Amino acid sequence: MFAFCKATDKEKVGTSRQVAWINGAKLVAILAVLVDHTNGVLYINQEFALASYFSVALFVLLSGMTSYMTNANGKDVSGGGYLRNCKKIMAAYSLAVAVYLVVQTQGFDFSLYLYYLFHFNISGPHYFVLLYVQLMVWNGVLYCLLQKCPVSVKGWVCEGMVLAGILVLASWTTNHTNILDVYGGGGKLFGGTYLVLYYFGMLVQRHGWLREGSIEKSVGMLAFFGTAWFLCWRYTCKNGYVLDRYVPFGPGSNPPSATLSISAVFMLFAMFGLFTILGQSRYLSWVSLLADKAGRHTLYIFLYHRLILDCFLLEYMLDLPQKNRWIARVVYFGVMITGAWLIEWVVSYVQKNLEMKRV
Repeated sequence: MFAFCKATDKEKVGTSRQVAWINGAKLVAILAVLVDHTNGVLYINQEFALASYFSVALFVLLSGMTSYMTNANGKDVSGGGYLRNCKKIMAAYSLAVAVYLVVQTQGFDFSLYLYYLFHFNISGPHYFVLLYVQLMVWNGVLYCLLQKCPVSVKGWVCEGMVLAGILVLASWTTNHTNILDVYGGGGKLFGGTYLVLYYFGMLVQRHGWLREGSIEKSVGMLAFFGTAWFLCWRYTCKNGYVLDRYVPFGPGSNPPSATLSISAVFMLFAMFGLFTILGQSRYLSWVSLLADKAGRHTLYIFLYHRLILDCFLLEYMLDLPQKNRWIARVVYFGVMITGAWLIEWVVSYVQKNLEMKRV
């Protein structure tokens, strides 16, 4: 069925430098998630909150890119490949639900565990797991369709036709579908408008639009798209979602409206410029290296930061933001990130020991 999906040598890309800037962009995206979810705790300016709403859309764009990269490098895009893609996130998610349940209820009710597990609502951010699983359904299909499109004007027309079909589908699913009342894009069939962003991420990777080049290219990308994102944000703060009155996606932030989707694309290109500049700098390459390492561990931050925030920080450090908001921001973000990484380390350590015993 997927025999025609074999990648050409030209498409087999994914250098360590390319992966490094993508991981850096993931770090920026997860920091934006933390900003969004500390609204009313660490700040009250809603314009500041609006500036963070690109977070999940940026994750989906990056996911489209990395999925295409993985497929082009020879990974299986069949049903078996789909299960492998989802295995890691589903295993981590299932464990996270159990941890949340034990901490929040001081016990373990298996029927309640199954309810939360299948409704993705023991914590708000867990909707992303269902969103990811749905997008992965389309991974192999979209990749194979793109392989049928030649790299020519005819191919661009073919890709445009696929995009048009996805736009129509996304409009309908965003406005007329619901899955178990799961929050945001997770509760929309195929993720709603997130599917558009996922496909766009695949196109970005297919055509090499964000392939590292000269330092002048990186500076230009950061300056142009960083400014474009800033102007888009300021215009939205002052005028609201004007564009979305004319686009059938609605003005929502999750799934993202057309305005927020465009904002996320601007941020994607700006982050390419920023982290490729840092990576090529003699004195600042360590920042890129640090962001690369940190960006590889965003899954557990996404899964556990609300637990750490609600059950520890807001329980024992609730008065800190009132005393010094800047110190509170550093402490809250530091604890949410390092706490999630500690949980990941413990899980990885236990898994390795169990595997060693099996051997």
